[in-house]
Amino acid sequence: PEDIALLLSLGALSYRNWISSSRIMGDPGRGDAVNQAPIDHYVLFVNEVLDAGITGFIRVLDWDLGEGLHQPYGGLLKGTELGLDFENYARVMNRALPLLRNWITFFE
Repeated sequence: PEDIALLLSLGALSYRNWISSSRIMGDPGRGDAVNQAPIDHYVLFVNEVLDAGITGFIRVLDWDLGEGLHQPYGGLLKGTELGLDFENYARVMNRALPLLRNWITFFE
């Protein structure tokens, strides 16, 4: 709430943040469990941003592939399995934040 009040006092019209896949899914494979606590945090914060009339933007990848995805696949551009796991993570977040309309897949 204090962060949002500060944004409003500055006249901010939009806010951009990112969500780390490793916070949501320890090893973001398709069979791995989803960590609900960080999702609940992001849902609360994003909804507060939107309720304040600020346009929200979320990046789903910010150069934080995480060891759980880097180790088995050898990096971002290797193999289709990594793409499928990333798609799963992105879908989890999209379902968790249905009111958010602005998603950024990759940063830079």
